[in-house]
Amino acid sequence: MVETHFKFFKWQPSFLYKDEPEIIFDCPARISPEKTEIPIYLFIKDFDKFPISLENVEIQVVCKGKMLATHKFDEISKHKIHEKYDLQGFRFTIPKATVASLPQILDEKLFLYPKLKYKIGEKTKIAAVDNINTTSNFPFSVYLASENYPNDDTNPAKYYDLHCHSSHTNDHIEFGAPVSFIADCADYTGLNGVAITDHSYDLSCKPENYLEKDEKLTHWQYLREECGGNDRLSHRIDVHLGEEISVVRNGGKAVHLGAIFDVGAGLKPAPTFVAGTADGARKGYNRKSEPTMDEAINSVIENGGVAFAAHPGEIPNFFHRLFLRRDHWRFQDFADLCRGVLHTPKSPFAFQATNGKFDKTWRRARNLWINLLLSGKNLPLIAGNDSHGDFNRYRAMSVPFVSAKEDFERSFGRARTGIYGANLIEAIKTGQTFITDGPFIRIDTIKNTATITIKSSKEFGRISKIWLFIGDCKAQKEKLVFVNISEEKYCYSQEISEKLIKNVDYLRAETVCETENGYKTFAATSAVFIYATQIT
Repeated sequence: MVETHFKFFKWQPSFLYKDEPEIIFDCPARISPEKTEIPIYLFIKDFDKFPISLENVEIQVVCKGKMLATHKFDEISKHKIHEKYDLQGFRFTIPKATVASLPQILDEKLFLYPKLKYKIGEKTKIAAVDNINTTSNFPFSVYLASENYPNDDTNPAKYYDLHCHSSHTNDHIEFGAPVSFIADCADYTGLNGVAITDHSYDLSCKPENYLEKDEKLTHWQYLREECGGNDRLSHRIDVHLGEEISVVRNGGKAVHLGAIFDVGAGLKPAPTFVAGTADGARKGYNRKSEPTMDEAINSVIENGGVAFAAHPGEIPNFFHRLFLRRDHWRFQDFADLCRGVLHTPKSPFAFQATNGKFDKTWRRARNLWINLLLSGKNLPLIAGNDSHGDFNRYRAMSVPFVSAKEDFERSFGRARTGIYGANLIEAIKTGQTFITDGPFIRIDTIKNTATITIKSSKEFGRISKIWLFIGDCKAQKEKLVFVNISEEKYCYSQEISEKLIKNVDYLRAETVCETENGYKTFAATSAVFIYATQIT
């Protein structure tokens, strides 16, 4: 979510600044079929500095151009779930049963238009969707699913968003949602779990002043507790403690390293906080005191966690490169870090190839990942959305002090990590993962044979294309086996012949599905190394 009040000095011009708190509504972009209501969230930031009087909330529900219902909430204080430091969080619900013609709108999109009526002094104002200058104020689009995420009946996967930020990420340009709201939204979306990966430079600052260092690490302590579910919204899913650590690569510039630890707050011993303020624009920054990649990764591993290259396909924008010395992941970074870590069948290091959606950043990350695989490095895939709140659509700073931007194709939970197995950490370490924004995909290997299985649904479309890639590390190339489905179906299973995979190093697969209206979804497996002894 967008922070609008920061200025370098009092009289500095800012088109985003207002003498009122940030007022931001949000809601899940998808509601899983077993849920009987639709939650709508309201976040009010800096309420202590800019007092307002809350009057009421009104939410209009529209489908196919027809007004279905209007819900009004007068006693707003009854709906407050969270208040800590400078952030308040409210939760309103619309029962599905009150939405007219419900059977006809399953597998359709509803449009929700929330408005807050409030007073500043004697002046009455309305915030529709949000009160951020330059945003569209368009209604939220919410898909009412009639089926759960595609899955295998006999060997089901669990789905996670493994890169998101909570209210403990709080700085000059952005802030996240409380942990309990993230868990609630994930549950209603249909996810099995999340990893809260707040910025290390935010976690090391005082909650009441993000420019001052906090020796007590208050943010980190609170985050551990909240991941354990000590809030009014109890967690119905797995909530993993994590970090997004700023580490210094060769050359002195910063890249982001993700870390995921085990579930909850009751970890014994508690994970040690890994510092990193290289690109946090904080006072007292000393590059010599920053952790190297090796140091940070080893610290994560020693605490029983897994590390990952965060959004390696993204190139920092001009402002981030100029003012924050922020850089992007390169092949040499993986060649240098943690000698031996990437060359084992059980790797504590992963690769976040997708950050929000399968776009050019995925294609750039994919090319880097393939080169790493062919060099013998075992890097399981994971996915996340890097959301800071941003449940229904992505809202972030575009030009500092000038404009905010929105991405309507990027939402919390859209890019998901699928795991085969009960334990997230072990699944990542053993490469039992896939990434998707739609279908389920899996490669099973038994002795000298392999089977590829794909499942989709009406929501994500029929299977249209399948690619099987066979990797040969010695020849430094992949062989492509392409399957174009003549009769598009929602399920596909095929055994891969022993002859085809004989004397190869790894297999991996990708698939594209397409809905009736032409919308495409995608999934890709991690590499399945057939001969682990060849990983050297």
